[in-house]
Amino acid sequence: MSENTKKLLTDLGANPNLVEKFKADPKKVMDQYDVPDDHQELINSGDKEGLIQEADLGEEHAQFIVV
Repeated sequence: MSENTKKLLTDLGANPNLVEKFKADPKKVMDQYDVPDDHQELINSGDKEGLIQEADLGEEHAQFIVV
């Protein structure tokens, strides 16, 4: 499991300011959270199911994908 990916998605669900920063520059925010490149690709493509599988996330975390 990628704790970094999980942390980012959890924080996005709890922090509207982070959502705005993510919308403005998703790469920068994902890099700050040290999200693995393959997870960044899944987030950018909106591949919710792939992200759940690859990052071993629950549905509750993947719902915060912002594309």
